[in-house]
Amino acid sequence: MIRDEILGYPVATPEIIAARRKELAVYGLTTIWDYGGAAIANQSVLGIGYVGVVVLVERAGQKLALKIRRTNIDKHSLIEEAHCLERANTVAIAPMVMQWSQNFILMEYIAGERFFDWLQRAAINSTKTEVWPVVVDLLEQSFRLDQLGLDRGDMNCVTNDVLMRAGQPVLIDFSRGSGDRRPQNVTALVQGLFWGSVMARYLTPFFPHCTKEILTPLLRNYKHQRNRANFDAILIAIAPMRKSLNKK
Repeated sequence: MIRDEILGYPVATPEIIAARRKELAVYGLTTIWDYGGAAIANQSVLGIGYVGVVVLVERAGQKLALKIRRTNIDKHSLIEEAHCLERANTVAIAPMVMQWSQNFILMEYIAGERFFDWLQRAAINSTKTEVWPVVVDLLEQSFRLDQLGLDRGDMNCVTNDVLMRAGQPVLIDFSRGSGDRRPQNVTALVQGLFWGSVMARYLTPFFPHCTKEILTPLLRNYKHQRNRANFDAILIAIAPMRKSLNKK
């Protein structure tokens, strides 16, 4: 059973707790795992974010991630986020969403380290042969989201919102996602990766050529017309040898 302190984090009345337990009962969860890098009331959880708490659970023998809406945020439902995840799933992005309701999202559990932790290690131990394909993969995912008409939001800071699974980056948080605003996934990601961010400090040795002078005109063209040709021009500037690297 999920503890009251987690179910109604950070604070909730007995009535809210009871209503949430009733809402969660239909999910058929069999196990709540005491596991993760954060903790609430002496129980480990996968994460505590601005919108929700994520815990490791089990259903029908499968480990899954359950996101629980925080009680102290203006967002009164997780349904819009679940719909964004569902749309992203259609282009093979984000954890597969299984079930959702007002206060919960049940989704695929991604076992992996944070992108930023991976990047810090890569800065010491890896070569561009290993780093370039990961960055290109993230850019390709951003392009697919742009083509889908889904703006994820916060793509300029993905330090905690990408997990590395078997060497592949997985976007995990769509709490700021929207299909109603103009997508800016590619442009925001490029700026966040290479200019004035904590990530840029670690990526610059692998991408010394990715300057504002080179990329800004290409991003401007892409922003004007978000097509494959303009996106490929950005990729060529960032990782000109990516095809040969991927073959190794």
